[in-house]
Amino acid sequence: MNLSSTSWRCQQCGATFVSVPPEHGLCDQCITNLTTHARDSLPDGTTCPSCGGPVCPDCGDALVTVLVSVPIPTTASVTQQVTRLIAGYRQHRQGVTGDD
Repeated sequence: MNLSSTSWRCQQCGATFVSVPPEHGLCDQCITNLTTHARDSLPDGTTCPSCGGPVCPDCGDALVTVLVSVPIPTTASVTQQVTRLIAGYRQHRQGVTGDD
């Protein structure tokens, strides 16, 4: 049996774990909290009949919550952070859909 575990710290809550660190650097509880927060920030309204998720009030399309992990240095300005987050989302979207 080959176990490769190291000590790592969640970038969101600071909790320490001993396991293979996830690429995104967040523990399962923080991922759950962020996903819930993202869904709660979407507008209330009709739910999608297929998935039960939220639906855009303007176009009627189902909305999908996507958490994108983008490493951002703490020294970066807010503008730089937003630019990197947008670039990370675009890269993720292109990888999933093949679109820009």
